[in-house]
Amino acid sequence: VQPRVELPGCSHGFTNEQALLDSQCLGSLTQSGIIDASSVCATMRMRWWDAARILIPHVQGTAERSRIRQAAQVIKNGAANVLQLVQRVTADELPLVVPAVQWAQDRSSVRVLVRYSPKKHGPVSVANVDDAQVQIGEKLISFNAVGKGKKL
Repeated sequence: VQPRVELPGCSHGFTNEQALLDSQCLGSLTQSGIIDASSVCATMRMRWWDAARILIPHVQGTAERSRIRQAAQVIKNGAANVLQLVQRVTADELPLVVPAVQWAQDRSSVRVLVRYSPKKHGPVSVANVDDAQVQIGEKLISFNAVGKGKKL
């Protein structure tokens, strides 16, 4: 069974956006002002964005617009979660980014600055790092971390 959008005042439901956009029903709905949040939400659930954009200006009342905003936020959050899952990769698959490193020393100490940017004076690429690992040896300093999806 193909999903349908039923709109008040329309004699039949719609199974595709173009049929709704081409129908006389849409014109009479926008002229009558009887569009409620459930009609707009139904078009958004079907991802009929053009139809939703046409209907929204004709929705009356703050409560109705609030319902539409909440429904749109749920759709947006769901899409963002799916996108995060698609973009998530394991740490082994992350591209290696070599950060800019500066060091200074005197007779008693060595100072090392790891800048989370591929360029010494460029913009910072990573605001926070996770799993920072620093190893200091007699002749070697090693730094590994993961930040915002980029392995440093």
